[in-house]
Amino acid sequence: MVSFSLSNGMDVVIVGGGPAGLSAGVEAAARGLEHIVLEKGKLMQTLLDFYPKEKPVVMNWHGVTPVFEGIMRFEGTDAELPAEQFIERCNRYAQDAHVQMREGVEVSSVRPGGAGYLVTTSDASYDAKHVILALGVFGRPKTLPQWEGERSGIPQRLRGKAVLSLKDPDAVSGLDVLIAGGGDSAVEDALRLCSRNNVSISYRQADFGRRLSPENHAAAIECVRHGHLTTLFGTNITAVDLAGERLAVTLNGSDTREYDRLVVRFGGTTPLEFLAGCGVRCAGSPKAKPVLKDSLESADCPGLYVIGDLAGVKDAIVVAIQQGVRVIRDIR
Repeated sequence: MVSFSLSNGMDVVIVGGGPAGLSAGVEAAARGLEHIVLEKGKLMQTLLDFYPKEKPVVMNWHGVTPVFEGIMRFEGTDAELPAEQFIERCNRYAQDAHVQMREGVEVSSVRPGGAGYLVTTSDASYDAKHVILALGVFGRPKTLPQWEGERSGIPQRLRGKAVLSLKDPDAVSGLDVLIAGGGDSAVEDALRLCSRNNVSISYRQADFGRRLSPENHAAAIECVRHGHLTTLFGTNITAVDLAGERLAVTLNGSDTREYDRLVVRFGGTTPLEFLAGCGVRCAGSPKAKPVLKDSLESADCPGLYVIGDLAGVKDAIVVAIQQGVRVIRDIR
């Protein structure tokens, strides 16, 4: 195993190459900090995997007013870019700032030691004064409870017919599609599919409630009113089997219906086990979250910060970017 260490340790190791992690990397590079960004996939992997083709990355999501204090800025015409263009801009920021990054590297542990922390991957270890955890929750997307042990979250025999994301919804046409989930991602998929397909949405709650943005909620209600979208509220998917070329999906244990495609859009999961191994205490109900100071430093681990999705940022990319700026300023 290769060991990366300065005489007094690197200044900061950043785990995760999404908007928050890249922002921290750009700021660290600009300030001359010895740093590295470790990303288990590619830069902006979540956007690559889970953003449908041409879906815009919007800076004022859910009414958040975009305010940028650091180097990475998406203002004016850049405040709403298709995902592909947003990723291109992010790559340019990384290149222009000479961000030190390794892609395809998964961090296995973060432990106290050395100058502050020892960060271990499958092929290297890093001695760092500070660590920033900028992990997203989509590194491990939620799936049906009965599929949680499956590789990629889908049983092999069902792959292709059951998916966790639709990269190109516009290419799906003339099918019976069931979407599982009641959040914005689920509803946005339904809205893009329902003009060319027979679309139903299964959601365990009695209605959409407050989970949706006002725009998505209004659009979904309008589609239901015109008969373009069928809502199956108060339902849970309890079984999925092959039925010839189709899927037999059982709702609530007894109601079996056939579909051509099943799209499971439950969001992501907080990596509680990994956080616990890092020494980060999590608390709260129903969803446990890291216990952090106002500076986003762990309440129990001096010098270890948590930003992005794990710090409570929900889809607000501008907030994640600003967190990267704040933490590097605090370190500096």
